[in-house]
Amino acid sequence: MGARLPAVWSTPMAYAADMVADATHAYVAFTYPGLEGIQKIQLSDGSVTTLWTQPAQRLLDDGNQLVVVAGNSGSGAYEIHTIAKSGGPSTLWCSTNSYIYGLTLTPTRLVLAQGFDGHRLVECPRGGAVVDRYVDAAATGIISKVINVGEELFFASGKDLWQLPAGSATPVVRLTITDDFMESLTADDTNVWATSGIYMNPGGYFASGSIYRLPVTGGPAQTILSLNTGVQGLTVGPTHLFFYNYGANALGRLVRLNHDGRDFTVLGWDRGALNFTLVDNRLAWTAYATEDPYPEGSCLRVLTVDP
Repeated sequence: MGARLPAVWSTPMAYAADMVADATHAYVAFTYPGLEGIQKIQLSDGSVTTLWTQPAQRLLDDGNQLVVVAGNSGSGAYEIHTIAKSGGPSTLWCSTNSYIYGLTLTPTRLVLAQGFDGHRLVECPRGGAVVDRYVDAAATGIISKVINVGEELFFASGKDLWQLPAGSATPVVRLTITDDFMESLTADDTNVWATSGIYMNPGGYFASGSIYRLPVTGGPAQTILSLNTGVQGLTVGPTHLFFYNYGANALGRLVRLNHDGRDFTVLGWDRGALNFTLVDNRLAWTAYATEDPYPEGSCLRVLTVDP
């Protein structure tokens, strides 16, 4: 087991709620009192600007601006704002009075997996109001993740991964897993990748067996990797996948993997790595700032990789 990679920036105060990055900066969201809001961090030297001072739960990168889920888990109400990366006042996009499990941004609209029961997708067209996109009337499972490839939507509900074609109200099941839950989804223009997890008690979950690949245009899912330890934070580059492979109460591995599951390469070690973002040949992510006497705080790491 090796040493952890160096941090560009760190804080002992709180664990990051979310992070996105572009070619020059990372934008890190926090809900913790005293650090709540968005920190804009220079990738090259770690210099920091406070961009937002309200609790920020989730972020999406929308070119020159960020899409921000404002609120905290106890408030019961969430507002979606946009704010320029250069700073200034925010603009309210839409609001909801129920929990947001996931969100994605298509070329024309914002899509939210939300609802007190978690069985609903809603959409907010740019400049428009919130409307239902899909309602799971059978309540087969909480819609916990949603991503898009163009206007095609892919969402995780229980043990199933569904595809909702553009303009359709009827999704189709593309993958059913045997593990307990879907851990993460990522996509490029031609494929969707999903990871699954198994709950382990005591100590939470750390046995996450597989990474799957699904062609966007149809066809069977392929299992490209199976492990007996956890997988999270999956993101995709032109030729490689990147993810965090963790066990119980120990450092985990930062891994690079070919799209077809070959060339398993350990790039480094970390604790609690999440929120991976790949920009050109730089991979950025957040992790725990400290390990001893226990994991706490947040840090930002940046690594040059073969994407």
